[in-house]
This record gives sequence, C-alpha cells and structure tokens, in this order.
Amino acid sequence: MTPCIKLLKKRKIEYTLHEYSHDKTTLSYGKEAIDKLGVDVDRVFKTLVVSADGVLVVAVLTGGFFEKLC
Repeated sequence: MTPCIKLLKKRKIEYTLHEYSHDKTTLSYGKEAIDKLGVDVDRVFKTLVVSADGVLVVAVLTGGFFEKLC
C-alpha cells in the first residue's frame, strides 16, 4: 500500500484504486499502466520527486508527455 493510499484511508477520502499485475522487467511503468488498464495516455500521470539542496521538488507529467521523453 502506497503512502498516498494510507493517507486517503486515514482521512476517509473516497477513491478508486485501479490495479494491474506489474511486470518487473518493464522499462516504463507509465506505459505499462496505460496498456494494462486500457486508458487514454493523457489520463495517466507520472510523478517525479527529487530533493535539491534540502528542498523537495515535484513534477507531474501526463503519460503522453512522458512517453515523448523516453
């Protein structure tokens, strides 16, 4: 269970979990999710979190944008 799901449960926030069987050999988690869930590429988001000089930086990209980078 991810930290986000734990937080949603703790705060009693309604959500829908979309699960699929993950292939450990996949090179692109976003593409795998798109393919296995059968959803439009722009409905899947890739989140990138980094720490730069002690400051957390977050980027959120649509699946379509992320696919163009890879």
